[in-house]
Amino acid sequence: MCDPELTIKPMPPSAVISNFVEGIPDCNYEIYLRELINSSTYFRDKGKSAYSEPPSEEAGQCDAISEEYELDFKLLDSQTMLMANSILKKRPMVLIPGTVACAECRKPSGEVEATKLRVALRGLSVDDLVSIRRTKTNHTNIQNDIPQILEVVEVKKHILMLLPYIFSFRQELHSQDPIETIRVAMNDDFRNLFLYREKMSPGFDTYLATVFSDSFLVFNIIHGEFCLVESISTEYTPTYKQLLNYGDIWG
Repeated sequence: MCDPELTIKPMPPSAVISNFVEGIPDCNYEIYLRELINSSTYFRDKGKSAYSEPPSEEAGQCDAISEEYELDFKLLDSQTMLMANSILKKRPMVLIPGTVACAECRKPSGEVEATKLRVALRGLSVDDLVSIRRTKTNHTNIQNDIPQILEVVEVKKHILMLLPYIFSFRQELHSQDPIETIRVAMNDDFRNLFLYREKMSPGFDTYLATVFSDSFLVFNIIHGEFCLVESISTEYTPTYKQLLNYGDIWG
């Protein structure tokens, strides 16, 4: 990240990993992303109706479907980081409403070597990414993290990617726009990844959502450049707020 005052921390796995919280029906980031786009003037205008989940994903349908537009949801993080969050964190268990127990993590005292994706992508050109893509395997390890995310962004659908991190600043900014600072930082880290997507899957829209303070920032990515679409309060994504409450309860 380019500004020394800008900080970034991961969302808790309760808000990212499907079914991480046992005993509740809505532990899935796709649910709150549908809440997000249904709260968006931009996406409602584009779709001409509310967005709903597909009746089935077996036929490769998108995760959000309206009368005139469809979006697929993807996570913008490395497989090793997602795996680490899934198996190294204690898991909340909701026994009854208001009563939460702790389930042991899947790998007590374990370690996972994980890739910070935004760091790993820095300095890699589109040509570099094309070469790296050829090394894709079916393994989950740091050597396969970049090839795997390249495969993800090649999808021939309009996509909304969730960057599962929360931005903040060490101190209040007075001389610059905080959202613009975040936009520039993400642009620096991910520009060539999305130019690669444009090269491999032209004609499909690309959006990215992340959190700053108590709002989702939604960007449209055009020719590798991040353009702010909307800032939407997390008050309009109750599922996200609920899942956030289960984050890091026991550290």
